[in-house]
Amino acid sequence: MICRTIVAAVAALCASVTVASAADPATVARGKYLVTIASCHDCHTPGYFLGKPDMARYLGGSDVGFELPGLGVFVGPNLTPDKATACWRRSCPITPSPT
Repeated sequence: MICRTIVAAVAALCASVTVASAADPATVARGKYLVTIASCHDCHTPGYFLGKPDMARYLGGSDVGFELPGLGVFVGPNLTPDKATACWRRSCPITPSPT
């Protein structure tokens, strides 16, 4: 339940940021702060779970999912502003995939 609440909160925060405000230095600093304290890079940076995070693809989506018994497999999606692959630009499921 906590995981779904966190995902919903992050989705709401991402949805409220506009392109114009994304360039605002205060908004960028706030985003960096939130990513740092929430440790978003843990689940959303490729290679993190394997002990070798690929910082060239920072927040680019995990290559590895983790299973919560009875809830499914969770894979951290791409959180970057990339228009083609970022979760916030397309329909991104909040619910885990079935196991």
